[in-house]
Amino acid sequence: MIQMEYILGMRITAVKRRKERVHKNRSTYLSLTEEECLQSLHLSREVVNEVCHLLAEDLSSKIPSFPYSVPVAVRVISALHFFATGSVQNPLGSTGGISQTTVSGAITAVSKALVQRAANFIVFPDTHESQADVKKQFKEKFGVPDVLGVVDCAHVVLRAPVGNAPPYVNNEGTHSISVQIMCDASCKITQVSADFPATTPDSSILEKSVIPSIFEKEPAPDGCLLGDTAYPLKPWLITPFISPKTKPELLFNIFHLDTFSAMDRTVGMLKKRFRCLDKPPRSLQYSPEKVGMFFVASCVLHNMALRELFGDSVSATENIPRTENADEDGRVLKSETLLQTNVPVCVLLAADKGLNAVNNVSGINLE
Repeated sequence: MIQMEYILGMRITAVKRRKERVHKNRSTYLSLTEEECLQSLHLSREVVNEVCHLLAEDLSSKIPSFPYSVPVAVRVISALHFFATGSVQNPLGSTGGISQTTVSGAITAVSKALVQRAANFIVFPDTHESQADVKKQFKEKFGVPDVLGVVDCAHVVLRAPVGNAPPYVNNEGTHSISVQIMCDASCKITQVSADFPATTPDSSILEKSVIPSIFEKEPAPDGCLLGDTAYPLKPWLITPFISPKTKPELLFNIFHLDTFSAMDRTVGMLKKRFRCLDKPPRSLQYSPEKVGMFFVASCVLHNMALRELFGDSVSATENIPRTENADEDGRVLKSETLLQTNVPVCVLLAADKGLNAVNNVSGINLE
């Protein structure tokens, strides 16, 4: 009897000592103003709302990463804040009422869900109508015909991969992955490959991507791409002259450079809106596979933002250089004098899809 009373007493004491669980109030984008959304997430409320609805089914199911139920909106803004700042330790960890571990789980879950839907937002123009529209944009903005896109590679810095670091060391001595982007004149991303070490040549990434299969199939797309001198010249890929010797070649490079600026603006917009891609306070502490996933997810969000006409709201296109000076790879030199040359934009970029990049220069005094 005494032993039974002792056991009951111990249980009662244990119950009293057990702390009542406190549920913190969690903030979502619903409590943020439009200005706060732009400042914290670099996206409008409308885009954030679209992301929440788009990923609701994926994020509503209970997963091991979350020991308790976390609203979809909280997971989404936790991930979007990471994309916008590059930091997991952010104000949402406290105001959102969730731990850093839960934030990390949210980043992974949201990124995977966005990548799974990438094909719905990152689309190459594959119909006659869509190709005609893209070519019209390039013609109206840059004066060049038959251009379906601009292709180039960029780097995203990350921690040294465990066990296989050397291939990821870039020219600056840091570790990164090389990502290939194709965009149109409006800075919309139409193809992305994000799973290559930093030392992989741009030409090799191109050959391993889906781009050659797109342009070498029958019937082939009605147009060409522009690339820099890191790529080989192809019937469907037009590159600048490495060492222009004549005025037509020089003028061709000027117009190629001007049109190629669409890529500079696209990468600039990506890295200004999504600071996780632009050398945050420290390199991304994730594996190359995850960093590549973050990049593709950012490209999806980028296209969603453009579709909502949000591109200029964070001054993404201001003060973005059109191109850099030539480097060791022999890339095209930027000349302020040449860029100020008063000539009409009338260079035909491989109109017959041949390897002769300059077939006709009209309306220009070459004397």
